Amino acid sequence: MEPKQIEKTDAEGGKITIKLMEKGILKDKMIGQFDLDMSFIYLKKDHVLMHKWLALSNPNGEDYSKIQAYMKVSVAVTC
Repeated sequence: MEPKQIEKTDAEGGKITIKLMEKGILKDKMIGQFDLDMSFIYLKKDHVLMHKWLALSNPNGEDYSKIQAYMKVSVAVTC
């Protein structure tokens, strides 16, 4: 997703949430999620987080500290 025309202050305080869902017939089930601060990525070289493994956990599950899955991502932030 590429939001357009975001104010700099909103971008600095913004958060990116990555969710991994299992598609169901009637209802989707969350496997895990990971939150990133946009400012953390923006302060990296070239404003990019490249080929990083994230440990996803389920905030709605019984044990939030339990890792449910790993996902390799690349994220770029531009303003």
